[in-house]
Amino acid sequence: MPLDETGSFGTGLTVRLSKIAAVNGKASAPGEIAGPAIKLTVVTRNEGERAVDLDGVVVFVSAGKERTPASELKDGARPLNGRVGPGDTQTGTYIYTVPRADRDDIRVEISYSGRAPTVVFEGSVKK
Repeated sequence: MPLDETGSFGTGLTVRLSKIAAVNGKASAPGEIAGPAIKLTVVTRNEGERAVDLDGVVVFVSAGKERTPASELKDGARPLNGRVGPGDTQTGTYIYTVPRADRDDIRVEISYSGRAPTVVFEGSVKK
């Protein structure tokens, strides 16, 4: 689905990318490499009747024709966690290194449970 739509896991939990911004990613952990990056603001909403655990949320970003996996950066990120109650929303922030040349073809895959499908967003980030 396009980057600006809301996806449903089919469990009462929905997810959307409320903002995608170009940033200069900072390396802070072993193995990280600083450089051009994108910052994703991910919003979940629980439209179901029970609280949903977000501790297992996985966000995977790939870019370009080759679907090159983007490297996640920890500095400035604030991943989703804890529980989101019925009718509530929770917001998380993720940062991934993506070369400017590959931003015409971004794929963001989000999952939170092995029992729910993965929501996939695709599109161009012209930043």
